Amino acid sequence: MNKNPHRPGRPRKELSKEMVVALLTMYETKSTRQIAEELQVSQATVCKWLKRAKEQQEEQTQYEQRTEESV
Repeated sequence: MNKNPHRPGRPRKELSKEMVVALLTMYETKSTRQIAEELQVSQATVCKWLKRAKEQQEEQTQYEQRTEESV
């Protein structure tokens, strides 16, 4: 693991693909408060997970587009 001395805190954990899909699917029909209650975590945690899930999904989409262009 390459530790960047200029970035404080712990390195971010990547969410599993299953978790990304589950969170984004739940968020289509439920509020962050409802998801938090169901998963027994705080609403702030759900918000952070959703932000990370959206970022990971975007990165995956960009990666897939780059690999399709190079083929």
